[in-house]
Amino acid sequence: MKNARFNTVMNATLLTVAMGLSTSAFSVPVSAPDGSLTLQWAGTVPAVTEPGDGYFIVKHGAVDFHNGILSFENTTDGVTLNGSSEIGFKVVKDEVAGGTYEPEIDINALQYQATLTNIKVGVNGLLAEQTTTNPMFAIHANGEEMVIGTATTKADEPTLVSVQQADGGTNPELNGGDNVVIHALITVSGIEI
Repeated sequence: MKNARFNTVMNATLLTVAMGLSTSAFSVPVSAPDGSLTLQWAGTVPAVTEPGDGYFIVKHGAVDFHNGILSFENTTDGVTLNGSSEIGFKVVKDEVAGGTYEPEIDINALQYQATLTNIKVGVNGLLAEQTTTNPMFAIHANGEEMVIGTATTKADEPTLVSVQQADGGTNPELNGGDNVVIHALITVSGIEI
């Protein structure tokens, strides 16, 4: 009986020592490797519209100027753009000439021309101007492709702008998981107040 009692006390002591060792092993702080992150901002400065110019370029529709969405398809044949949100704008008269847009009052549409100045594309990084020799994307206004530097006909209706796949099929530069940003700089001229 003495051996059995000795073994029980010894086993309990060993168990306590083992638990103490394992618990103390987890309480030692371990130095983690350094982490890092990359932050990026991108944007295009619009042309100045001074108060008193007599007009406003305003959103038409539900999508804000900087909130368009692109939809891509990725197959064994490559990446193609399925479509994009349609971003609309119009030019309205500043009825009060106060320089503050008032959506209830400033509703009279004005004649204007829209010209695509440039297209910038960013893939996982900063934007770069798209080349005209091998373009990835095309900008369309009211269903027609816009040509850089060529003004549209005068209109007093909203211009509805979308991004489409440029002629030529897929985008070999794109891969699964890529983040794509497209900026289209459009100037408005020939405004008749």
